[in-house]
Amino acid sequence: MNISLFLNVESENTARNLSDEIIRAAVKNVETIDVVSCEEYWKFDGMYKVIAEVKYSVEEPELDLDKITNKWSTSNGGQEIIIAINDEGTVVKYSELEFMVISLDKPLS
Repeated sequence: MNISLFLNVESENTARNLSDEIIRAAVKNVETIDVVSCEEYWKFDGMYKVIAEVKYSVEEPELDLDKITNKWSTSNGGQEIIIAINDEGTVVKYSELEFMVISLDKPLS
């Protein structure tokens, strides 16, 4: 599973730490989180884009998205889960989280 997060934070270290916390809240049975890239997002000052590869200790990941938001959408036949604070009515529990895409290896059953 790959996860991309866009975070309003001051530093790369904060982006890495917060992305780890958010991923562990959203995905149960996390075995490892490998941050593939973490860099300032070129479109907006004070925003970092973090891309992480997540391995889990079960055959199929268990998501607990209610721990981070009240609303999300799916695309790509259910293989992508999108959380965007600009969607009307969306409330996120991490004020720094602007946007998040969870790309699953296969659609959740």
